[in-house]
Amino acid sequence: HVGTGSTETTFPLRLVFVTDRNRKDTYLVLATTALDLRPNEVVALYQRRWSIEGYFKAAKQYLRLTQTKIQDYDGLCGHTAMVILTYDILVWQRRLGMNRETLGDVFNRLQAAAPKITLLVVLAGLARALQPLCDQYGMPEAELNNAINDYLASVPRMLEIMPDLGTSS
Repeated sequence: HVGTGSTETTFPLRLVFVTDRNRKDTYLVLATTALDLRPNEVVALYQRRWSIEGYFKAAKQYLRLTQTKIQDYDGLCGHTAMVILTYDILVWQRRLGMNRETLGDVFNRLQAAAPKITLLVVLAGLARALQPLCDQYGMPEAELNNAINDYLASVPRMLEIMPDLGTSS
């Protein structure tokens, strides 16, 4: 029954009890209105659903899926793609370990091992990566250096507009 008083509605519901393999006295109750499904099909559907819930929990809690100040569509797509890629790397690392680490454990372990990279180091690496393209398309090195210097000169202004870019967390 759903509702109270004269507005109650009755609908059929199937309950599937799933026991813990390691502890027979512990079980989970799954509920469904899809009465045509066999119990193993209900369990399979919930397993798929639970992996999605696990993804969203990790994406929000560790990967800051919802903690962005990006407002344009392309930026949000890029942010979401990076969160998904990072999640995939975490899951891959957990599978490589084949232990009982949670995604949070893997995230914290990898974060502790990762060096703190400053914006300047990233930009220097970008300049080195662009050099072969400049050589390929005949852009003089001085022109590349001028473009990089112009960009670096604009960074303080960007940090004033978007202060989160300057944080290391």
